[in-house]
Amino acid sequence: MSVPTSFPERRMYPVVFIVDTSGSMLGDGKMDVVNQALAVAIEALAKREDPDVEISVALITYGDQATLAKSPTPAAELQYLPLRAAGRSAMGSAILQLLSLLDSSAIPATAHRPTLVLISDGHPTDDYSGPLQEAKKKNAFAEGTRLAVRIGNDANDGHLRAFAGSSEAVLTVSELEALPTILVRLARTVESEITASSASRRPSTGD
Repeated sequence: MSVPTSFPERRMYPVVFIVDTSGSMLGDGKMDVVNQALAVAIEALAKREDPDVEISVALITYGDQATLAKSPTPAAELQYLPLRAAGRSAMGSAILQLLSLLDSSAIPATAHRPTLVLISDGHPTDDYSGPLQEAKKKNAFAEGTRLAVRIGNDANDGHLRAFAGSSEAVLTVSELEALPTILVRLARTVESEITASSASRRPSTGD
């Protein structure tokens, strides 16, 4: 008689990209480079294989309004479609959309602390400080890994630093072509964190 074998679910590792798709991202081909970079980064994340952890990618975009463009999806199953830029820059609404996602059942309570990446030229046109203060009260936001990628030399660093929590977590891209490299570096950082997390959960063996 065969005994059914069950396997525990892999623990979700959420990676959320919050991407500025406002009209200002059309200048200097910024949106094209962001699309290229995201596709490369998601491909790098999809290559990570771990028996205990599954990387899921979510995508929030914001122009005139914020939209959950892609709910958390295993990176290996995600088909990235290029984003288009238009409208104003509702960054505050994007933060509220992020909080709604973090509080939803789409990210279970057992998930790994998230990595949150804001990609923007840093010029919000709505109330940004209020939603950000609300975000800082949430454990998933406060304890997550937060990074900001500055697009273009005219970016407003203040808003990006406020999101990331420090100037060191703002990745400055003086040449837009460097963005894919930066996001692949992020993917490798996520991989290192997963490896460390998995190792810490393995039972120790005594002599």
